[in-house]
Amino acid sequence: MTALEQLKWVESGLNGAQSLETLRTLYDRVQAIRQSYPGDFDLQMSAADLQERLVERGRRLRVGTMRSDDVAVAAPPPTEDAEAVLGPTLPPDVVEMDAKNWKRAIYAGAFFAVLLFAAFFYLIQMARHVNQLGGSAAKQAYSAANAPDGKGATSSAPVTPTLRLYTDLVPGKVSVDGGQEVELQDGELTLEKLAEGHHQVRLTGPSGNAAFEFQVQAKHPPQLAGAPTADNAMIVAVSTQAGEGQLATNAIPAQVVLDGKVAGDVAEGGLHLSTLGTNDHDLEIRRPHDQQRFILTYTIAPALTVFVKSDPNAGSLLVITGADDAAVLINDRSYGRLTQHGELRIPSLKVGTYTIRVRKPGFLDTPPSVVQVSKGVESRAEFHLVPVPQVATLEVSGAQPGTTVYLDHDLLATIGAGGSAVVPSIQAGEHVIELEREGSVTKHFVRTFVTGQKTVLTGTDVILEKAAPPEPRPAPISPEAAAKAPAPEAKKEEAPAFPANAERIQQGGGYVSFHATKTPGQYTFWAMMRKGGHLLHRDRLQWFAGYQDDKNLVLFQVDGKHLVVRDMVDGKGTDKRRIPFEADPHQWIQVEMRVTAASVAVRVRHPGEAWVDGGSLPSEGRDFTAGQMGFLVSGGEEIGVRNFQFVR
Repeated sequence: MTALEQLKWVESGLNGAQSLETLRTLYDRVQAIRQSYPGDFDLQMSAADLQERLVERGRRLRVGTMRSDDVAVAAPPPTEDAEAVLGPTLPPDVVEMDAKNWKRAIYAGAFFAVLLFAAFFYLIQMARHVNQLGGSAAKQAYSAANAPDGKGATSSAPVTPTLRLYTDLVPGKVSVDGGQEVELQDGELTLEKLAEGHHQVRLTGPSGNAAFEFQVQAKHPPQLAGAPTADNAMIVAVSTQAGEGQLATNAIPAQVVLDGKVAGDVAEGGLHLSTLGTNDHDLEIRRPHDQQRFILTYTIAPALTVFVKSDPNAGSLLVITGADDAAVLINDRSYGRLTQHGELRIPSLKVGTYTIRVRKPGFLDTPPSVVQVSKGVESRAEFHLVPVPQVATLEVSGAQPGTTVYLDHDLLATIGAGGSAVVPSIQAGEHVIELEREGSVTKHFVRTFVTGQKTVLTGTDVILEKAAPPEPRPAPISPEAAAKAPAPEAKKEEAPAFPANAERIQQGGGYVSFHATKTPGQYTFWAMMRKGGHLLHRDRLQWFAGYQDDKNLVLFQVDGKHLVVRDMVDGKGTDKRRIPFEADPHQWIQVEMRVTAASVAVRVRHPGEAWVDGGSLPSEGRDFTAGQMGFLVSGGEEIGVRNFQFVR
């Protein structure tokens, strides 16, 4: 029986009611219907109007009962004398009111006024406590309507089992017992007068679907038959009757909270709710990572109330890159949105394992990250994007097999039988390239590499001339014999700082100046380490040119393996040359160094052996002739210098 049918049933019993008790029972039943459908405005208006009519009927019955207790007194027949004195006699159907009757009428009017006031006050109190009184009234109405003998009501219309379905999967469609799918109206479905037997319901929506089966039996509320199933949805089913209920859900295990109090944990067998009564309840399903709330409303009929709520089997993913506008790929498919503020949050990703990659132009590809997405949990994938180095390429073509290529004195490649080599990933900027081959003269180049471009060495640049056979090494020349040898002819010699045939012994003292250059010219001298001062690294013979201060000069070093040319600018040293030169710094080293305003060039050898060219170093805006020439002798060291000359 629908709510409107119940109201019509009450209305049919209104006029036939002959006692206040019957009217009170009808009034309470209307009140229970109002509580069961609080959101139906039209039903609330009809029920309120029917309650007013019940109250008015009660007033009439109460007044009629009081009048039946009064006895009317007939007036004696009028006489002519009385008629003369009192006037014409009253018609026979009019009862003459004497003073006693007037008093009775006044008393009766006052009594009825008090009675009406009391009834009005009573109705106000009922309205204030409608929730408390409504539950009791609903029980009486339900008992009266379903009593076997029909006592307490003038009609015995039964209250049949009901299915109530509520969902947020809208727009959605529902199919009952395999029938045709129909559109849900505002996400609700109510089925009354359910036939006994087994029933099936299937619900489909844009983001999920659900299905459940239930059983209807006489004198029992509808009950779920088996566990409900759903995809991306939560099902909560509550079977209620006579103030008790049985809850079942597919969200297990979970904790059930009723009106803010824990009712228990629900498992596969469901959870019994024994304290539902006749009131509405706040129902909450709690799981480790989320909680869902529902409102369970009271209904007179035995009912199965089913809530189907969107509950995607998904989690979220936070991708952190530290760079904006990076593309995110999930299993090698682009997500479609770029990172902002260095991150991207993917709010709904189906539970599973994913391979995440990020890409951005101008940055190196990073290794992928494999993440596990769990339901209701936010996973994290973090990447550190590194900018692509600003690099160039060196190509050597047409060189002799066996030629070794050095970049800034570090081995870069060895030319094979094809005569060529390509070396990528060279840092942009100026570099020194050296080509060496056994039995050939080494070549040195200074080249500027540009990002993304190729520098090519080919043709005569890569052909190395055959080196002259080394002269037989003479017997070691003592300083005394060298002093007696005739001095080389000089164009114009500036007076040296000490006699040419004398050896100057210089002990440690830092930068020791030997000569102020002033004009372009060439230095020649012999030098050697007399005493080393370092235990942790090899000894070095060191001299300098273009000295302005300790932070601005050109420093030359012979360490036993290499000739190193280091440019010092504002305290920052850069090795411009690193040329193989196997010479013991504790033996005499012969040096020739030419200094001009724009450059300084050097070559070295053991006396009597082939020269090793150290190349020319440009001044890059400095004036090397404005500086000084000398030796760097560290603490504890001692060097010897002979045959020191400067020729313009």
